[in-house]
Amino acid sequence: MNEQRDDVVIGGGIIGVCSAYYALRAGRSVTILERGEICSGSSYGNGGLLVPSHSIPLAAPGAIANGLRWMFNPESPFYIKPRFDLELFRWLWRFRAAATERKMRESVPVISKFSHASLALFEELVALEELDCGFARKGTLALYLTESGLEEGLREAPHPRPVRNPVSEALRHRGAGDGADHSLWHGRWHFLRA
Repeated sequence: MNEQRDDVVIGGGIIGVCSAYYALRAGRSVTILERGEICSGSSYGNGGLLVPSHSIPLAAPGAIANGLRWMFNPESPFYIKPRFDLELFRWLWRFRAAATERKMRESVPVISKFSHASLALFEELVALEELDCGFARKGTLALYLTESGLEEGLREAPHPRPVRNPVSEALRHRGAGDGADHSLWHGRWHFLRA
């Protein structure tokens, strides 16, 4: 490979491939370096969701407690292979320091802005390349089994505001007189702006 390139992208996941795509569209020559197959790692196994309404960083209050429970479980969303690694310990220490309410609140607008930009770029990419990939712009519905779960979900919202509990109200109304306890279902919904 003696050819001169404008850009070299390391990693052939969704971010690397999209970076290369837009660099090519801008007239640059690009090489992607990937140790395996394109989009075969994390980009292959994720849910493929862009959710600007849920822009909480991984380092958020409560992440340490959850992380300790999940860290050694290979099936968890936050698995770390047990090993003695000074760099890993440093990273975990910095992660702990970043998992504060203040830092989370500072991060949410930045992550939300990137999420909205990503959503616009995906819409553009699907339209330009006429991709048939199941891309759809929909709202979200979040259901919680407890009132405290609902409160946590509302606290994670980018713009906290009083929210009616329409799901709980609808279930209670629908089930009125059936003897079931519908008070355990709590929810909210979010519709994307047009």
